[in-house]
Amino acid sequence: MRFGEFEQLAQEMGLKGEVVEGAFASSLKAAVSGYLNTPEVEVSLEKEEVAAFLKVGEDLGLKAARKWDKNACPGDLITRRFSFSLLPEEVKKEVKERFPEVLNSLKEEMIYRTWKGKVHQAIEGVVAERDEMKIGVNLGGEVTGFMLRREQTPKEIPLYREGKCFWFYVLKVEREKGLVRVFLSRRSINLPAAILQKRLPKAKIRGVRRIAGIKTWMVSDREIKKEYLEELKEELRGEVIEIKIH
Repeated sequence: MRFGEFEQLAQEMGLKGEVVEGAFASSLKAAVSGYLNTPEVEVSLEKEEVAAFLKVGEDLGLKAARKWDKNACPGDLITRRFSFSLLPEEVKKEVKERFPEVLNSLKEEMIYRTWKGKVHQAIEGVVAERDEMKIGVNLGGEVTGFMLRREQTPKEIPLYREGKCFWFYVLKVEREKGLVRVFLSRRSINLPAAILQKRLPKAKIRGVRRIAGIKTWMVSDREIKKEYLEELKEELRGEVIEIKIH
């Protein structure tokens, strides 16, 4: 068994580098720990070696210990080393079973952290499906966003058709049963300012009041180009934009 055998699977899942090394080492450590019934295990990817540390009298009986060290006594620490290629078949099998599970968990964590960092920002998405309660939004990759009925702008509802692209405000991100759920809004008071913030990342723009689909009021610390405001008005389907400069 070699580490390289597992890299291909990881690459297919879009993972590489330290994440993959950590997943492999974690899987191998758990498998060896269970096989030898000891929590003290170290994995060296560089040497392609596993070292297990067993305490005589606790992790290992005296008779068994003296097979490796004839002078072993109760309380001594016996070190057993295995090269990856010479690991017991039971361990190899468990590593192969554990590795995809660990990778999936790590991938879920990476996706969650990525989207957690986008909360309170504007992002683009494409309507994928809809029903009476919510709209599913394709956000790229393996992530689907959800816009509940209460977060939809009433006058826009007929426009939420499959394949249509919109800007959305990210309300929150949750993890549930192995899935990352991104909750979106087109009705938020913060959406217009968040869209402008994409154009003007150094500006300080804040929503003050909004009647979604009718008019929005904002304050900004600088002048905003007319073309940006026209683009925003078009994105919000004709919503009147009023901005005060502070």
